[in-house]
Amino acid sequence: MKIVVWDDDTAVARGWQEEIARRLEPTGAAVEAHDDRTIVKEIRILHDRRRSYIESMVREEFDERSTLDDTDVLIVDNDLFELDAYSDLSAETVASRARAYTTCGYVVVLNFSPDVDFDFSLAGHPGSRADLHINERFVGDEGLWLRCPKEDGLFRPWHWPLLSHISDLYSRRVEQLEMLLASEEREMPILDYFGFDATGGDSLSRSARGFLHPAKKAETVSFCDFVSGNVAAIDVRDGETMKDRGDWEKVARICAYRISKWLTHLVLGPQDVLIDLPHLLEKLPFLVRETERERLDSWNSFAKCGNVPLSDLTEEISDHVFMQTDWFDRPVFWWSKFETEDNLSKLLNSPWASGGRFVFCEDSSSFHKAKDCHKFVADHHSTSDTRFARWLGDESQGVNYGPQSRVAM
Repeated sequence: MKIVVWDDDTAVARGWQEEIARRLEPTGAAVEAHDDRTIVKEIRILHDRRRSYIESMVREEFDERSTLDDTDVLIVDNDLFELDAYSDLSAETVASRARAYTTCGYVVVLNFSPDVDFDFSLAGHPGSRADLHINERFVGDEGLWLRCPKEDGLFRPWHWPLLSHISDLYSRRVEQLEMLLASEEREMPILDYFGFDATGGDSLSRSARGFLHPAKKAETVSFCDFVSGNVAAIDVRDGETMKDRGDWEKVARICAYRISKWLTHLVLGPQDVLIDLPHLLEKLPFLVRETERERLDSWNSFAKCGNVPLSDLTEEISDHVFMQTDWFDRPVFWWSKFETEDNLSKLLNSPWASGGRFVFCEDSSSFHKAKDCHKFVADHHSTSDTRFARWLGDESQGVNYGPQSRVAM
């Protein structure tokens, strides 16, 4: 695994490099911090590749190597102002062009909102071309790279991926889409590909539907359509050039990371179309076996990224799994399959119907006793907007939470 760090202050970048390298030493990952001259050279390569690609009449092979071509995770500071030749260039532009004109993997932008470490809106910046935004204090955090949750009682937001595993998932998504786009099924609608039923698009929010394309019905949008005339995917000129040339490798890469963000933040985020395991158990506590319901450690055995022992839950749960498993790093289910009269009856007759004894906390990736937690209201405009955080204020381990207006009083 190769991680590359960019900042216009080389000393700062090397500090981040050392933090990540210490954390990942047992894994053998290679971590590089580029100096400003190297960054300027790489940005120029991105610029030249884009110009050559758009202005030429045929697909181009690029002679000048970019180090991003074999980078699994690129970490770039939001502010590159001190790069004299490109002081007006944003991390957004770097993320977009790196994904389009190199084979770079996951892109993390640092310090986009340095005064807020945990955003109560849970919106996740779906319009950003970066895959993840965090603040620099967490760049070497164990919970970001290796473990979820990293340890009971410690800050580790649930929306973080495990970066040490994410490049493999991303590669598999690209491979799947390249195969689809090279086949006779390339015009398959995105919603069909992921298993939405005939009316599945109706359950999506306006934001989720609009993200797929500004001028087409969500139910009809294919992966080819997604990159053409859609700034949510990539700049219009780039996307239309890729589609017109049938450059399915590039289309697959763009779709793999932008559709992944759509799924994560606009479809799964509200927890009312797709739902992940901790939020499902919080809504339907009877899915935990009766002998385990009083044990907090049993609940937390299901609050993890990666593989979770679904066999330890009631049998019906495995029938409703979201089948495109490479598109998430945790178990995900179709919520509609659980919205049955039988389950509603079970819930109403449950001793926990008036509120669970344990609640899932978004800032610790774990369950805690409800009396020890704080309610807040996320910004998904769904029936599941009430969420929980473990800490606030003096309890917060120095982590900054905001906006405070979302905290339920």
